[in-house]
Amino acid sequence: MERAGATSGLNEFRQHGLILLPAMAGIMFCSIHGYSLGVMIGPLEQEFGWARAQISTGPLIVSLIALLVAPLVGMAVDRFGSRKIGLVGPILFAGAVALLSTVTSDIRMWWALWMLLGVTSMFVIPTVWTAAINASFERNRGLALAIALCGTGIAAALYPTLTNVLVERFGWRAAYVGLAVISLAVVLPLTFLFFHGPGEQKRNAATRAERPKLRGLALSEGVRSPRFIKLAAAATVFSVAICALTANAVPVLLGEGLDRT
Repeated sequence: MERAGATSGLNEFRQHGLILLPAMAGIMFCSIHGYSLGVMIGPLEQEFGWARAQISTGPLIVSLIALLVAPLVGMAVDRFGSRKIGLVGPILFAGAVALLSTVTSDIRMWWALWMLLGVTSMFVIPTVWTAAINASFERNRGLALAIALCGTGIAAALYPTLTNVLVERFGWRAAYVGLAVISLAVVLPLTFLFFHGPGEQKRNAATRAERPKLRGLALSEGVRSPRFIKLAAAATVFSVAICALTANAVPVLLGEGLDRT
């Protein structure tokens, strides 16, 4: 029995494993604005004289948009499938990242561009990529999700260094364009080639009447449940801490005398 279970798990990866490549790349891509901002703060302060708090308002805008729009994206994934959104979303998001290079000395334009970035980022949030994994994997769903979500850690390791190289060689404006182009060149082909699978195809083909009835809670019941409240509170505390570190680590260390590299 144990051998049969192991074989079944291996077959699942053989059949659907390639979907993890675009999923991991997409999850990396969706965090590009956060992990590059710390490197960009210094050049923006020097060129425009903005306060760090003004610059850091950008991620706050994205978070507020996510509160309103992310549930709608989840509904869209349920209705249209991850693949359609995964093919369009990276193009929109890359365009918004590149447009950050056009900002002028008016801080309101900076905030407006982050509003656009916030809206387009909703089309590449992890929900888009993990929904397809959930549809394709059953026995090894947890492992598959863990592999794809490693994209966040890879992004944290790579994007600040890549951003710094681009800034030093080409300036911060070209760096934003370069980040968008390089990331899109990786994510879009992988999504086109591999971001589909029998699991999602079956899910998209099924009508609502054919889908099995699942036990669970109504939305109003779920959001009031102690489990949901605890998870939401823990996620909030974690997000506050990690976002503060992500945006300010580079400026803080520069203030302590380290060079940006």
